This record gives sequence, C-alpha cells and structure tokens, in this order.
Amino acid sequence: MARPHLFAHIYGYAVCLTAVIVGLVSINAASEAAFDLGNPTHTRNQWGTDVPATFEEFLAQERGQIDNTNTPPEVSKDSARAVSPLSDEQLKRIYESRRDDLVATRRFQATKSLAGNLLLLAVAIALFTWHWRWLRRLPDAPATT
Repeated sequence: MARPHLFAHIYGYAVCLTAVIVGLVSINAASEAAFDLGNPTHTRNQWGTDVPATFEEFLAQERGQIDNTNTPPEVSKDSARAVSPLSDEQLKRIYESRRDDLVATRRFQATKSLAGNLLLLAVAIALFTWHWRWLRRLPDAPATT
C-alpha cells in the first residue's frame, strides 16, 4: 500500500532543500555586499565607470602621459587625447567630484544588494521553518502487515 502523504513529503522536503540552497547563496551575496559597503572604492567595477585610484594618476591621464583609452594602434596617442587646458585645481575638483559620485553609486548598489539578500534570506528561513514544522506534523505511514 502506498504512503498516504508521499506527495506531501516530497513537496515539503523539496521546498526545504530549495530554501537551504537559496539561504546559502543569499548569505554569500550579503557578505559580499557588506564588504562592498564597507569599502566602496575597492569594489569590482561592473559598469566600466572607474576613476583612477589617485589624483596623480588622474592628472597624468588628463595631461596625456598615460593612455588608457583603449584606442586602436593605428590611432596615435596625440590625436586620441588632447592635453587638458584646465589647471591642477580644476582637475582636482573634477577628480574629487567623479570619485565622490562613484563612491555614492557603489554605496547605493551595495546597500540595495545587502537589503535584497537579507530579505531573501529571511524568506528562505521562514519557508524552511514553516515547511519543516508542517512535515513533522504529517502522520507517518501506517504499518503494513
């Protein structure tokens, strides 16, 4: 004779297993977001909008001493980037503005990711707990003779 709650057991254990996997993945993603939130200047660049690490590097790029424009070899460095006519003080303000904007953007993304992953973890814990308790309340299969 078949167990009366076989489908219920399969469903319940599948949901519990899925909740555990989702919980583990969200814990990992939440920890990465927490580290990104703690130090937004050293996060992975996902959007291609990076500011040089130091003002001196930014200044060298603006003065045409460093070529990081990924220009094709047939285009000369002189034609690809003109030397900036701005003063060092103006360039410093531009650099700080870009850096502050990048830090604010990365901080927002990290906060958003952290909140989303913590919410996902809470839902996974709730689903696991509810289904596990529900499984424990199901009657066992009757003994067959």
